[in-house]
Amino acid sequence: MRRTGSALPGKLDETPARNMAIMLFKDSEDLTDKPILPRHRRPPKRYDSNPAVVNFSSCGEFYRQQYIEALEIVVNMLKNRFTQKNFKLLCNVEKFIIHVANNSLDDPNDCVQSIKDFCYGDIDVERLKGEALMIFDFFQSVIKTNQMNIKQITKISINL
Repeated sequence: MRRTGSALPGKLDETPARNMAIMLFKDSEDLTDKPILPRHRRPPKRYDSNPAVVNFSSCGEFYRQQYIEALEIVVNMLKNRFTQKNFKLLCNVEKFIIHVANNSLDDPNDCVQSIKDFCYGDIDVERLKGEALMIFDFFQSVIKTNQMNIKQITKISINL
């Protein structure tokens, strides 16, 4: 993620990206009106910390700057999402559920230990150990009878 974020602006400065933008402008000339720069407006004086006003010489530069800003926001949001301290715990919970669904547990303590920090105080751990054995039995019976066309649980997803 760090390499992508730091390399992203440099990648957009290269000639292939510029050539692609020029081709897109040429292809879309007859599909839409020619782009124009927005009117230059001076920020109100009441704003003390105004960033320097940038004057763009072309529409391409203006939209390119907006595009880069949008990409930077997306990259930063992804960085924030995947560096949250709960993310590793949530990954451990998902691994636990997938492991329990696919493998018989000889010792449920090993699997539950990895998520104990996440579920401490919220979940009855002893009951979870018992239900972990039942989850495996349930999916094995479903696989054997071919009720849901399942061979192995590989991911957890919710379709909204």
